[in-house]
Amino acid sequence: QRGEQTPPPSTTRVSGIRVMGLSIPVLARGDSWLVVAKPSGIVVHRNEWSSRSQVALLQLVRDQLGAYVNPVHRLDAGTSGCLLFAEDAATTAMLQAAMRSEHASKMYLAFCRGDARGLVHHTESRPIKDDKGILREAATLLHCVGGCDDTSVPPELGERSSLITAWPRTGRWHQIRKHMNGLSHPVLNDAKHGDSRVNRWWRSRRGLEGLGLHCAQMSLPLASGEVLDVHCPVRKDLLDIWRQLPWWEQAREALPLLDEPDPWDADSLAALEEMIEFADRNTRRPKRAHQAVSNRGTCDSRRASSGARTVDDSVGDGTSSWAESSI
Repeated sequence: QRGEQTPPPSTTRVSGIRVMGLSIPVLARGDSWLVVAKPSGIVVHRNEWSSRSQVALLQLVRDQLGAYVNPVHRLDAGTSGCLLFAEDAATTAMLQAAMRSEHASKMYLAFCRGDARGLVHHTESRPIKDDKGILREAATLLHCVGGCDDTSVPPELGERSSLITAWPRTGRWHQIRKHMNGLSHPVLNDAKHGDSRVNRWWRSRRGLEGLGLHCAQMSLPLASGEVLDVHCPVRKDLLDIWRQLPWWEQAREALPLLDEPDPWDADSLAALEEMIEFADRNTRRPKRAHQAVSNRGTCDSRRASSGARTVDDSVGDGTSSWAESSI
């Protein structure tokens, strides 16, 4: 079901402004579920710290489909890639159970600081604290598909970078980002767990905008016996930078999906940016509000403000789960 045609451009109203030309790419669709390509810099859903006018992908998808859908899992605001929605409560529960299956998997691409070529089929199992400060088991399979060691410049200010495939085996909050930081290879442009000086360098010298993390592929078993297997091509702003780096050809050989174009067209991205900018200009932020614009770092949405419960919200006993938390 890959490559499904996206619906025609929609007219979406956000905070009193009507924007033409926004079409959210649909990567795959079943009888009562769909996978969309989430862009960087937008929350999946609003939370208790959000303003009413904050742009959220959930509402945009509902507006585009003209139907009430639920997010089955979450991605951080700065993370792009595959995002699964269900069209009814029964399907939501079924897909959440499927995500807990040992047969389910997600693959992320992590654009990281430093030469990480030593990470070859490496399993990082450092425990991670949950939101209550309790250490939980966590495991991520990491494999470097491209890296370089430019020794002509200091590592903290140079172009030493790597591209890592990350397969979380558990679903802890910010698991990949925390594990990469613990290995001294933080995800680039990660304002919370990364290196602020290096992040500034990549933003000013290379134009890096969003978080260097992309959910490229997801697979899970369906009740019908079929497998939901879908991938999301990498967003253009990352590809434009990666093509200039020494490890690009090495990564292309390992990951054919790098040759696929960004599923978001330029007009839709421009419309989305206009919506976000309008909301920012006309919103009085609550004191604890998070910001969700890609070129200002990352934003974490911790709880859904809608009635739907995602997998993250429903798992509260500390059990290891592939989709327990936003990655």
